[in-house]
Amino acid sequence: ERLAEQNNVVLTWAKERKLTLLELGFWVLRRIALFKVLIPLWLPLGLLAVFHGWNERATKQTDFGYTSSVVNHWARSGMTLIDLLFFAPVTIPPAVFPMLMAFWSVGAMLAIANIQKRI
Repeated sequence: ERLAEQNNVVLTWAKERKLTLLELGFWVLRRIALFKVLIPLWLPLGLLAVFHGWNERATKQTDFGYTSSVVNHWARSGMTLIDLLFFAPVTIPPAVFPMLMAFWSVGAMLAIANIQKRI
């Protein structure tokens, strides 16, 4: 009788974990769908950020502009954090995704602009 009660507790816990994982998968798929809807907005913004960062890096190579490895590190860390936030099991309103896109693009621009002058 006691063993059956313990088994029931374990089975209830396992069912709850299974439902939680299924719900997490559902939300990840919804975010991927939202990302796919916003691709026409992401691509030009991302390409322009990369282009701007590359040109800024080229300008820093020809004069005495300072390239900061600290800015490069923090920009890449921020981009990684935004990527991880995309899959985090927290509620993110759909209106926040364009802001994340903008922050990611600024991070890409800063990371590329602050690559060391000689690789």
